[in-house]
Amino acid sequence: MTGSQFQGLGYGDMGLALTYGGLTVGGHVTTGAYNGVNGLKPRGGADGNAWLFGAQYNTGPLTFGASYFDYSSQGSPLTVGITQRREQGFAAGGNYTLAPGLVLYLSYLYGTRHQGDFDFATGTTGAANNNIKTQLVALGTVVKW
Repeated sequence: MTGSQFQGLGYGDMGLALTYGGLTVGGHVTTGAYNGVNGLKPRGGADGNAWLFGAQYNTGPLTFGASYFDYSSQGSPLTVGITQRREQGFAAGGNYTLAPGLVLYLSYLYGTRHQGDFDFATGTTGAANNNIKTQLVALGTVVKW
């Protein structure tokens, strides 16, 4: 990696959530000179920009909600000036309280990651393996005592 120099870390991070009558709606934004999870941005690379929006409703023993996120960043330092990384995802789920300390939950997650000209399998430049998709369905119980 020739010239793998990095800039200092600097970003803004803000969010807001409002609740009325069992409904909570909120959002979160992070933007600035960062890459990945609080990583340094490669010199000349793209800034990081992430946002999340979600809503949740609670009525008696039932709670359900959903959220969506979008995150763009430089991604691999190998691709500065060539491509950027984009990650997106969706989540939805619910909880049902059967008794105090006993909760059933069901959740679904879907996420994508793409960076052109970067191979996620080998960590090198290349057109293969530059898309990742993931899904998860979870059903379970939580017991607290």
